[in-house]
Parts: sequence; C-alpha cells; structure tokens
Amino acid sequence: MISHTTSNWALLCVFISLVGCAESPRAVPGYQAFTQTAAPAAPSPPLVIPAGDQRRRAYEDSLNGRLCYYGQVVDQNNEPVPNALVKITLERLGWNNSSSFRCRTTTDADGKFSVVGGVGTNVYIRIYKAGYTPGGRSGSLRGGTVDLLRATPDAPRAIPVWKNTGFDQSQLIRHDPFPFGKISLLEIQIPLPKQTRFDLVRGVIAKEGEDWDVAMEYTLNDKGEIPREELDKQDGRYLTYYFIRINDGKMAYTNDPLPGFAPTGDGFIYHHQPGVFLNALKAPRLPYLYQADNRVFQFQSRGGKVHGSCAIEGGALGSLNSSVSFRLYALINPTGSPALHEIEPTEKNLSTDGYPLSE
Repeated sequence: MISHTTSNWALLCVFISLVGCAESPRAVPGYQAFTQTAAPAAPSPPLVIPAGDQRRRAYEDSLNGRLCYYGQVVDQNNEPVPNALVKITLERLGWNNSSSFRCRTTTDADGKFSVVGGVGTNVYIRIYKAGYTPGGRSGSLRGGTVDLLRATPDAPRAIPVWKNTGFDQSQLIRHDPFPFGKISLLEIQIPLPKQTRFDLVRGVIAKEGEDWDVAMEYTLNDKGEIPREELDKQDGRYLTYYFIRINDGKMAYTNDPLPGFAPTGDGFIYHHQPGVFLNALKAPRLPYLYQADNRVFQFQSRGGKVHGSCAIEGGALGSLNSSVSFRLYALINPTGSPALHEIEPTEKNLSTDGYPLSE
C-alpha cells in the first residue's frame, strides 16, 4: 500500500511512505515498476555512543520513511513536458548525524517520471528544462499531515511548471504591500463597509463607478456589524462571513486548488509565482481562507485584461465590535498575459554533476 500526504508548505510538499521499496532510489526515464521485496533491513546506525541504543533506533525510525513517488510534469496548459531534467535529493536525519543521497532522471514523452526506493527524512524534487521556469516539490517523508494525496502509476501526482512566454516583465505592477495613503496597514472601524474594492492597476481603493480588481466582502447586519451567529459559525478552513470577490473574473487559492493543480508551499513568495494557471481558477467569489499558513490566491479580472497573484493578511474580526486591519500584497500583469515571474534555468541548474543515474 502506498500512502502519500502533503503539508501546507511553499514550494510543493510531499509526504511519501512505502514499505518494500529498494533501499537505493532507482531513477530511470518514465515509470519504473515497484520493487516488491521483503521489508529491507534497517540501515546501520551511525557511530554514536552508545552503539545500538534502541532509543536512538526508535527515534530515527520515527523520522525516516520510504520513498516511492510517481509524477507527471505538465505546463500551464496541462500539456506534458518531455525530456525535463528531474533532480532528486533524499536527506536522512539520524541521532547526531545526517546524510544525503542524490540521483537524477528525465521525464518521458508523456512527462512522466518516478523515483522508487530509498529511506530518508526529507525529499527535494526539482524540475529543470530550457524554456521553463524551474519548479518542483519538496517535503518530508514523515510528519504531520494536512492533505492526503496518493501517487501511483495509475494516479501520478501532477507537478506543473511554467512554460516561459517571453513577455516584457517591466510591465508588471508590484504592491509590496499595497499603499493605503502613506501607510501600508488599512484599519476599518465599525460600521464596516459591505464591500471594499481595490484597483490594483492604479494602486487605490476604488470609488463607486470606478474599475477594480479585488474586493473584500462582509456579511453585515443593519448596524454594519457581523452578526453574532456568523462569528460563532465554524466551517473548517474558511470564515463564513468574509469573502474575496474578483471583478469579471475568477480566483483560486494556491494551497487549496482544483484537483491536478499543484499547491505551492514552504517559503512561498507571491512575486515568485511564475504565472496564473487559468485552468485552476475556480470562482468569482470565495470565502476567506482562515486556517492556513498562507492565503495567496491567483486571479483573472476585468474580463481577462488583468492577471495577478495576491495575498491579504488579516481582515478577520476578533470580537463583535472590533475593527479590522489588514495588508494586501500583489503582483499584477495588466497586459492581458497571465505570465508573472519567468526565469530561465541556469547552467548550474541543467548540470548533472553530483546527480548520477541510480540503478
């Protein structure tokens, strides 16, 4: 049985475990068969006194899992990316020591690759190909879980990478953060407005009748307060009284995507997102993602004239009569192109030195 889980990290996070894989990862183009063997012997413990201490062995076993991963690399149009270089680093943590193993493979004509075997704590998968912004996935083989995912030959995990378009990046507009006059923190007192609209092209709060891109919406009573019954509601990861709306377009949170769209994770910075994945955009209005490490969302607004990546920090009420305060960060492409931050892989990225093909 294969069990895969993913954390809420930004790059892309993988939790993978399989008993019965070979001890050394084999990386060959396309998919390779499972190596079904008896459970491999536990690796030799490090030379740490006291040698053979069972507490140390239990500690290491709690950290380390078995790597067996099947993926398919696709671009922003969901087209397979063949002949991409896949670099894998498998890190193993122990009692007062650590080690790592590296190998490489390439995607086949369908963009597929697999890494079967190996014991470790963390895995780092990086995808490189000329003409594509580097991407990948990283995470722990064991740890706390957030989202269950399974990656098998029949159900590989899609890893999207951005196919560069060569657009003029000088056209981008960056709000780091959005300016509210001379300050970057906006505070709104009771009575709250039902909707606050942001024109991310001009960098202003839009007035009635003016064009806009992103709006905050609250469920309010006639006093401009959020009703107590709304504050008391619990709906998993979302607030039921606070919504993000897009003007004549759609949005999607990057860590709560449609199936097949890879979420971002650890260290994610909004302006490093290569572009807006249009096939992942969900709806013109979504509830505020409250229980998450980041609330970054992609969007398309103004009928496709504007694309961007945005994050709103704050805006949730702590009590019935409190004000709300928040900051807004965004990277905007007002040219009609969904591209945001494109880079080419470096010569070092494309080098295979130190990443042998492992048998």
